[in-house]
Amino acid sequence: MVRGWLDENALREVTLGLAEATDLETLAARIVPPFMAALGASLAFLHRDHEARVEGGPAPVWTQAMRAYEPYRAGCPLEAVKATMTGGVRVITDELDARALRSSPVFRDCFAPIDCERQLVANIGQVRPGRPGSTIFLIARSRRQRAFDGTDVALVRSFVPALAAAITRNDRLAAIHAVANESRAAQIVFDEAGRVLWQSRTAVEMLGRSVPEALTLAARRLSGAAAPAPLEVKLRGEQSALLRRATASTGAPVIVAVLDTGQALSLAEAARRYRLTRAETAVLDALARGHTNAEIADHLGITRGTARIHLSRIYAKLGVTSRTQALVKVRR
Repeated sequence: MVRGWLDENALREVTLGLAEATDLETLAARIVPPFMAALGASLAFLHRDHEARVEGGPAPVWTQAMRAYEPYRAGCPLEAVKATMTGGVRVITDELDARALRSSPVFRDCFAPIDCERQLVANIGQVRPGRPGSTIFLIARSRRQRAFDGTDVALVRSFVPALAAAITRNDRLAAIHAVANESRAAQIVFDEAGRVLWQSRTAVEMLGRSVPEALTLAARRLSGAAAPAPLEVKLRGEQSALLRRATASTGAPVIVAVLDTGQALSLAEAARRYRLTRAETAVLDALARGHTNAEIADHLGITRGTARIHLSRIYAKLGVTSRTQALVKVRR
């Protein structure tokens, strides 16, 4: 008889996995096996979609399952069911006509061979499955096993809040890693919904823990832009912030706001704050004096191509895309 609960050892492993894992694959490796055992599942994995890639685990189960499923994904009737999920836990295979599903190519060529004809899906978060930023926990049984029931759904549902919190914590760590090269700057990192993931100590000293609504709204606006360019936002007094879209190490998009006090930076302070090399500092100095690329190259005795490379690296470190934005940033 199939259990509908986690025994003491399994519960301990799940709890530690939620607390200790710092990436999705490790998290999956810790929590998925106990759930598979408790539910008598034939297959289970965590799966996350990003704009440019997907990730999941545990490997190699997830890799093999996704490789088998990917050719059928666009035409899979279950994708339409998952696309209606904005949260919660559902037995998605119960929401389609069983005969029609079994006669579909995806059932015959993919689900049946890997024993996942019955599928229970938990959508972690509010992003619908299949869209960038969505994460699902899928647990499957073969056709030979009993159907999922309310006990199974309740067990998975009880762990969804803790799982969502663990994933959010991982994203927060990834967001910090994404801007670690500018850790001395006054920075705030937002997720796509405008929620604060992290604030540097300098940013807290400048603004306190209360983030201005103007920054939150700007982060949301930049997140939804089709081709986002850095966005400057005026705050109180002489303060302003330059926001740009970045990518965390998980592949998830984040918004990074770099605060500016409105006071001019000395060349030495700009070099220290943005970790410019000696050559980049010299190029920034020439840029601030109004020199063109050709004049910068001649003045410093370097080629124009080298000057362009230095400028590109300066822009990246400052989080800008043009010389005008760079000069605004350092306010020289």
